[in-house]
Amino acid sequence: MINQWLKNNPESDTKFKFKVIQFTEHNNTPLNEELKSYISRELINAYTKLERLKIIYKTKPREELLNFINQKLPSAQSTIIRIGDWGETITYLIVRYISKLEVPLRKLRWKFNKDKSVFGTDLFAHNSENIETLYYYEVKTSSSKANLNLAVKAYDDLQKNFQNQSNGITNFLYELEVEKENYDSALKYADILKQPEKYNNSYEAFLVLDSEYYEERIQDLLSNLNNEKEELVSPLSVTIVLIDNLRDLIDSTFSHAPTEAVNFVHGA
Repeated sequence: MINQWLKNNPESDTKFKFKVIQFTEHNNTPLNEELKSYISRELINAYTKLERLKIIYKTKPREELLNFINQKLPSAQSTIIRIGDWGETITYLIVRYISKLEVPLRKLRWKFNKDKSVFGTDLFAHNSENIETLYYYEVKTSSSKANLNLAVKAYDDLQKNFQNQSNGITNFLYELEVEKENYDSALKYADILKQPEKYNNSYEAFLVLDSEYYEERIQDLLSNLNNEKEELVSPLSVTIVLIDNLRDLIDSTFSHAPTEAVNFVHGA
């Protein structure tokens, strides 16, 4: 479904020193019921596995399921958190199903407070089969007039997270796989910890924006960092996802998400 909604428009001859990729909607895709259901269901799946819900709540009253969902989704008052989580969910879908990379950890499932952000790198991915490159993503989402420094902030957070955490996320994944007794998977992350020089690193600033407010100066300001700061983390890519009426889409899909959970577990 993500491929039917968004299309990749790579810039082959960019004027910047970093790669720029742009996603736009296919022919200004309107918000139809199929798209709303798809995104709403993926929002639920971002916070908890859908199959887990079916196992636990299939024989329970719908009210119990809805109560659990309300404990997982950010409250309507937590506007900034909702917008940020929504952007991370769309980024995951692009990375997993368009870029075809493995995302070993769904970060939003590890929230201790539904109305707070989770610390650290927003998304981590690698090749699905033989791991060659480690991908680090920082996601910034704006549904109104975007701060022109958004790409700069994404870059700063990428650099800060990588410097502060080093192999922290790889170590976490290693320990997690050992805890689950998935030793073959654990060995893959152990090798990264032992021989990090064998693997390439790639850094990506992911900007999810309302198409009405997008300005190319967002990239210009990031390009100017070459003259002001130390060398950019490299190789760096900037992916820009432009969506019409973004705030309406965020609000409507969060509102519809509990219904999708009920439909998945109990049937429409």
